[in-house]
Amino acid sequence: MSSVYAVILDLDGVLWSSNAAHARAYREALAPLGIPFGDYSAVAGRRTADVMRALLAEHGIEPTDDLLQRVVSAKQLHARAELAADPPLVNGCRESLEALRRRFRLALASSSSPENVGSFLAASRGRSLFDVVIDGSQVALAKPDPEIYRLALQRLGLPPDGARVVEDSLDGVAAGAAAGIRAFGIVGTCTGEQLREAGASRSFQSLPEAAEYIIAHH
Repeated sequence: MSSVYAVILDLDGVLWSSNAAHARAYREALAPLGIPFGDYSAVAGRRTADVMRALLAEHGIEPTDDLLQRVVSAKQLHARAELAADPPLVNGCRESLEALRRRFRLALASSSSPENVGSFLAASRGRSLFDVVIDGSQVALAKPDPEIYRLALQRLGLPPDGARVVEDSLDGVAAGAAAGIRAFGIVGTCTGEQLREAGASRSFQSLPEAAEYIIAHH
């Protein structure tokens, strides 16, 4: 077995069951423009601004800076309010993080906003468990670009084979794999087959299952 020193985890869909809240927030923000919002899994892991820009253009609406700012802000406000009112920690979140922390250093690498990351850390009381926390404001390029995972490795002081990535989205798995890190997938946003096709070494039904495997096979 190789020597693994750190586990890098995504937030939304891995530690935070926030996909439904984000989907509702997109629908609320786009409804005044008459733009329907479909399958969240198609945009999971991407930045809100990038998604909104693409959706506006797809429906023949010029994504001016002012309009883009308004719809992005509306989406983020809706999502933030719902997540704060009912924090959606995944089952076994704290216990899994504590179990991983006893063996490895931990990093959080999320394309989400600083506010959403902060809400999770407050709800989970988990800030002390992470050596590194990276949110979407700290990188220029969003997943599937590997920038966020390369930055996590840099801050951890590790080569790619010294870490593992846990992701739920196709873009996230692709980003981890592109950074040269072995990636594991959590089923939910996508199927296990889709995650493996995107580059995940294995897929799991839950965070506790993934944590148990990583601990046993490090």
